[in-house]
Amino acid sequence: MYYGERLHGLGTRFAVAVQATVERVAAIPDLGTSLNLEYRKRSVPGFPFNVIYWITREAVFGVAIAHQRRRPGYWFGRRGG
Repeated sequence: MYYGERLHGLGTRFAVAVQATVERVAAIPDLGTSLNLEYRKRSVPGFPFNVIYWITREAVFGVAIAHQRRRPGYWFGRRGG
């Protein structure tokens, strides 16, 4: 993992921050910012990443952990069936 190679413990901090963001989104899906009619995003604190997801009445579906500047929108179309 990139962060783990850069600084001891940084990869773990990244993983913990992503997990906390995913748990927060699962608990309160409307906290994320709407990207369009389908997708929402929630930033990962301390890192330049977003958790991308979509919601239905029954569930929250993760789409990507996306860098905020690299390859924007590469995850569009991942929703699937």
